[in-house]
Amino acid sequence: MTLPDDDTEEGRMRKELREMALKSYTHAVNPQSPDYLLWRNEGQPLVDAAYVAESFLRAYDQLWVPLDSVTLERTSIP
Repeated sequence: MTLPDDDTEEGRMRKELREMALKSYTHAVNPQSPDYLLWRNEGQPLVDAAYVAESFLRAYDQLWVPLDSVTLERTSIP
């Protein structure tokens, strides 16, 4: 995910996967989305949050920086 896009097959796949990841973060924190993650007591919210946080740590410039302001606000800890 941290490698730059290029015109190779792998580069195009990286770009597509990154774009899907960015969309998934937007849906995961949107209470109106059917893909909204329940960050409360249902399931394993700590485990879910750890996976999301790790992706931001591993690919900060590619996955955190491009997020829109609404998603950033919803993702941030109050």
